[in-house]
Amino acid sequence: MASILVTTMMLVVVSLTSVVAQSYSSTMKEMFQHSGACSTQHGKEDNDPDYYTTNSNLNHLPSASGFMGTHGTYRHFTVHEQTAMMIGEGKHGMWRIQGAGFVRVYRTQGEEGIKEEDRNSALDGKDMKLNSILVNHYTHQDGSENRDHKHSFGEEISEDGILNWLDLTIYHPKFEGKYNDHPVMDLPWYYCGLSGADYPHMGNVWKYVKAQKNANKVGPLGKRAGMDVNENFNAILRMELFGGAGVYTNVGQGNSEADLMQKTLEELKSRAQTAHYKRVDDSKVDMEFYIIERGYHNYPGSYLLIGMVMDSKVDPTDYAYVRPSGRYYDEILSRDMEILNVEPNFAPPTYVKDGEVAEKAKIYGMAIFGHNHPERQKHGLTGGVCPTKGGDCSTYPWGNSGAGWATDYEEITPICDGLVVDIKLWADLDKSWESETIGLGNAGYGTQEVKYSAHANRYGEFQDPWLVDQGMKNPQEVDFTEDGNTVKEAPNNIDDVPVVAVTIDFGQIGDQWEFEPVSLDPLPKGCAAEDKEKGCEEVRDELEEVKDEIKQLKQGTNGEHGDYQNYSHAAAMQVSFIVFLFGVAMNI
Repeated sequence: MASILVTTMMLVVVSLTSVVAQSYSSTMKEMFQHSGACSTQHGKEDNDPDYYTTNSNLNHLPSASGFMGTHGTYRHFTVHEQTAMMIGEGKHGMWRIQGAGFVRVYRTQGEEGIKEEDRNSALDGKDMKLNSILVNHYTHQDGSENRDHKHSFGEEISEDGILNWLDLTIYHPKFEGKYNDHPVMDLPWYYCGLSGADYPHMGNVWKYVKAQKNANKVGPLGKRAGMDVNENFNAILRMELFGGAGVYTNVGQGNSEADLMQKTLEELKSRAQTAHYKRVDDSKVDMEFYIIERGYHNYPGSYLLIGMVMDSKVDPTDYAYVRPSGRYYDEILSRDMEILNVEPNFAPPTYVKDGEVAEKAKIYGMAIFGHNHPERQKHGLTGGVCPTKGGDCSTYPWGNSGAGWATDYEEITPICDGLVVDIKLWADLDKSWESETIGLGNAGYGTQEVKYSAHANRYGEFQDPWLVDQGMKNPQEVDFTEDGNTVKEAPNNIDDVPVVAVTIDFGQIGDQWEFEPVSLDPLPKGCAAEDKEKGCEEVRDELEEVKDEIKQLKQGTNGEHGDYQNYSHAAAMQVSFIVFLFGVAMNI
């Protein structure tokens, strides 16, 4: 009997898992698990064409969550009601980098390319034949999809004398003039990685986010940092700090020598760097925050990063810089665009809150990779020292690697963890909540008036003894009955109670949030998929062990089929295990 029960439960598990997979695999239903949930007064059958709407015809909106992590520290990303929110750790360390106005394009392997002797002509963009080669055979994403980056590093020129990659200015004809009116790229940005490669634990939430209306919109500071050059940034979402989160800078402890980072082995042995973080005064500094999807060496598979751009409200030259040399500089001059500063600032200032007074302070970077990375080797990681220059991160920590990407200025140094930011941000993915019309009761109908049905009764008659003694009447009492009598109990047949219509004229037509549908990827993916398969193997192995134990217990020690106690124990064990298997199947 127990064996029949267990077998039946196993079949139920397999059947339900299959149904769930088929139901959710090709639609967005995985993001609508709240729709029609029990005890939510949804009141619609699943074949109702308005199933995915509220009772006032407003859209149900997708809900999704995921997480990402580095150095054993996690950031949780959610979307609810077209609002994205990310909460991670406080004081997340940032590195400074600055794009130099270029896009690196890679030759599609095995295709026609630019010969080494034609490099300058190709970079100038005036030779139509070379431009055609660049358009048809070079791409901003490395087609090799090669994680060892062999095609990206060290082999700029192939064995047959063809350039594997070139760095083109954003004004090059290959980009068809879309950046011809671009502002000068003169601001650095601060960044840090939030995820591992291809962000495997984010599920479909980021794919959904980057397809929404407010994604891939860059603010004025972000444009000056080149974040709108989409050949360099796969996707981007501007976000805002909330709930007390802020930016802090290391201003040191007032010792002009000890506040500096150590630069020699002797200094490491002889002294500590003194640090003190103070909150940046946003009344003196403009800031924009972004979640960014970007690949290293333009690899199509990407990482998620946090990015921040600052600009001084006090002195416009505090952070601005353009290298006074090269094709990008020449292009700016030819367009008569203003250049604020041509001297790199290795120790930029900031403005911090010191009581009620805002004071100008120097940003002190650290010699370490990050203030939350004290034991990288213990946790299987390499390096641990700030690369201390901009440019290609390459094969960090080996070789002469930089802090960012190959098209960054080396002289804009990272000032590692000189600035830190609290990971507590949000963003609207569609219309702003600051609206008189968003979510009004008529928004789902598109009419100014809405008729509301209600059971006819008297509502609001005061019965409290004190109020009655005072002779106080409720000025807001309503009576929608024909006879003025209160219906005190629910009738046997609810249809016997008249229904009246209350008309509301809102004076304007309401609006509602909308979303851009996306085709979701099968989940899990990447290492998360590997973990799932590993988990399934462990479940199968454990099931075999349980079967063996049941077989042994059936044979038992007191006869061919064992005693009742052992047999019952075996059945209970298998039932419990199948319940566990059911939980695994429903949640992986």
